Amino acid sequence: MLYTLEEAALIDTLDASKLGGKGFNLKLIASAFVNSQFQPVPNALLCTTDLYKHHVNSIDGLNSQIAYLYRHIGHNEKNDLQLYKDISNKIISKSLSEYCKNKIRTFLKANDNRPVSVRSSATVEDGASASFAGIFDTFLGQSNEDEVFKSLKKCWASLWMPNVYFYLKQLNDGKILTSVKPIMAVVIQVQVDSKASGVMFTLNVNSGGITEFTVESVFGQGEGYVSGSLSADKYLIRRKDGKLLVREIVVKEYYYDIIFNNSHSSSNNNNNANSHNQSNTDSHWVKKQLPDHLKYRSSLTQEQLIILSNYGNKLLDLYNEIPQDIEFAVDAVGYLYLLQSRPVTSVEPNYDAAEAMEFINPGKPGESWKLNEHFIRPQ
Repeated sequence: MLYTLEEAALIDTLDASKLGGKGFNLKLIASAFVNSQFQPVPNALLCTTDLYKHHVNSIDGLNSQIAYLYRHIGHNEKNDLQLYKDISNKIISKSLSEYCKNKIRTFLKANDNRPVSVRSSATVEDGASASFAGIFDTFLGQSNEDEVFKSLKKCWASLWMPNVYFYLKQLNDGKILTSVKPIMAVVIQVQVDSKASGVMFTLNVNSGGITEFTVESVFGQGEGYVSGSLSADKYLIRRKDGKLLVREIVVKEYYYDIIFNNSHSSSNNNNNANSHNQSNTDSHWVKKQLPDHLKYRSSLTQEQLIILSNYGNKLLDLYNEIPQDIEFAVDAVGYLYLLQSRPVTSVEPNYDAAEAMEFINPGKPGESWKLNEHFIRPQ
C-alpha cells in the first residue's frame, strides 16, 4: 500500500486509480528518466488509495456514513457540509496502522531524515477537465515522523473539506457533485532546498502557440510565485531547438525561504522582511530581502533553460503532446528538479498561432527591462 518511486515504476497495476493524479504523474515522469544520468524527480513514497481505504475501513461506521452522504448529497447543503466535517474529523482522529508508520519511518531514515512535503493526490486531481489545483491540502517542511503521520491524515481528510464540496458543486452545473466519488492517495516527497523555482508551460501562454514554451521563475521557494506576491522573470523558448526567443527580467527585491519547525532555515540569510505561517503546519514561509547582486539577475541560467526545454519535450512525448503545466525547482548546486506535471487547463492550444519573433534585450547593468505582454516583438 506504500511504495517508493523506484518500486512503483516496476508495478504496472499502480495506475491513477491507485496513486491519484499527482502520484501517477510522478511515477510516469520518473519512469521516463530511469535510464538518464540524473533522475530529476525527488525521492518519494507513494501512499496508495488502498491505504486510504484501509484507514477508512478501520473506523467504525464511517463507510456507512459516507454511503449515506452520497445517497442524499446535493439536496441539503447544510446537512452535506456537516457530514463532510464529521467524516474529516473521524479520519484525523484515528491512529495510523503500525504497518503504515513503519513504512514511513523506513523512508525517512533512508533519506537521512531530510524535510519532506506531504501532498494530496486525489483520483480526480490533475486531470484534463479539472485540475483541482490548490483544492486539497499540502504540507511542506515536515521534519519528523509525527508531523508526517498527522499530515498524511490531514491530506486524506481534506477530501472532505467545504472547499472541495463547493468546487465539485460548481462543475458541470453540479452534476459532478453527485456523480464523482473521489478517493485520496498521498505523496510523501523529499523537499528540494529551492534557490530558484517556477513553472514551465509547454505552450505560449499568451497566444496558445504550441511551438514555444513559456517559463516563469523566481528566486527562492515557489511560494513567492504561487501566491503571486513576487513578480516572476519570464522566458519564451522555441521548442524545436531550445533557442531563447524572449527574456523578461524584472527587478527583484525579495525571495521566499521556508523555516522548518526545528528552527532550521533553508537559507543562511536572515534578512527577514516578513513572515507568515503556512496553513496547518508549524513550518512557515519567510519573505526575505534579496541580496543586491541578485536584484537584476536572471533567476535561471541559460543552461537551466536549455535543460527545461529538453524536459518539456520529453514530457510532451510522454503525455502524447498534451500541453503540460510543469512545476520545477533548482537546488543550491544548480540541479533542476521536476516536482509535478499536470495538463494545462487555463490556456487553449492554438495550432494556427504564428511563431513568436526573437526579441532579446540584454539591457544595461543595474537596469531592468520589459517586453510587450504578448511576447511578440512590436512591429
